[in-house]
Amino acid sequence: MLIRKLKTVLRYIRKGKWSYIAQLAARKLLRQLKPVLSPVIYESISMYIVLGYWPNLRHPRSFNEKLTHQKLFIENPLFTIVSDKWRVRQYVSERVSKDILNEVYFVGNDPENIPFDDLPSKFAIKANHGSKWNILVTDKATFDRRTAIIQCKKWMAQKYSSLAQRYERQYDEIKPLVMVEKFIEPRSDGLPLDYKFMCFHGVAHFIYVVTYDSSGYRLTYYDTNWRDLDFEFVHPKGRVIPKPPQLNEMIVISERLSSEIDYCRVDLYCPNDEEIIFGEITICPGGGHLEFNPTEWDFRMGEYW
Repeated sequence: MLIRKLKTVLRYIRKGKWSYIAQLAARKLLRQLKPVLSPVIYESISMYIVLGYWPNLRHPRSFNEKLTHQKLFIENPLFTIVSDKWRVRQYVSERVSKDILNEVYFVGNDPENIPFDDLPSKFAIKANHGSKWNILVTDKATFDRRTAIIQCKKWMAQKYSSLAQRYERQYDEIKPLVMVEKFIEPRSDGLPLDYKFMCFHGVAHFIYVVTYDSSGYRLTYYDTNWRDLDFEFVHPKGRVIPKPPQLNEMIVISERLSSEIDYCRVDLYCPNDEEIIFGEITICPGGGHLEFNPTEWDFRMGEYW
């Protein structure tokens, strides 16, 4: 019955008669079928639902196909190290410098031990073994400590690869920890704080920047000469911003950190015109389900891999 329903939804998608609601319905059905599907079939259907084309995961050509191929078939011990938000700090220190690391106030496996009384008024709580597991605290006086501790305990008990339903095995071997870091203040001049470098075989080829407006997230892509690239990626395109003064230095840092990995994304923060702070390294952004408009950019980007 579930397979019949999924086939019906996929048929509507193939004919172009789909919507966000149809995507949600298809994803829900697919999750229920996951226990009886192979990883390749599960990922292929999932990508088809999101991207609108049937992927070739054995002989990948597009960026998303190669991301998913790497996720399913490539073993690299570095994937786990750089995905671990605690262990990656040693990796960054050895390849670049400890000077670009954000300050850590606490790390441990029991959220009850977080020394809230000793923390500044602003800080960030995160789990080291997942993605988007963060709590940003901008006012400790009004912050609900007990709710945060409960959330952290939930993170400690969860395995991200199972929760995300996307076979991101690099998270499986990470020992769960809670980290409390210094809060990185937004820039006072309105420029973006976060720069994301797409690195292929140790070479940074693209940078994208997230901005915001009244409608939500906006995302703009640049090449390493800071030329605006005319396509949309996941979110609508944002405004063009000036080239950051530290661009060349950030490119050098991202290439050093990605030198032993076929593809990864290196995130760096620029809270001002002098300072650079390491953010994270992501092996499989979006789980290999990233929408490009036009789709040809998915395949053009795959050529750099």
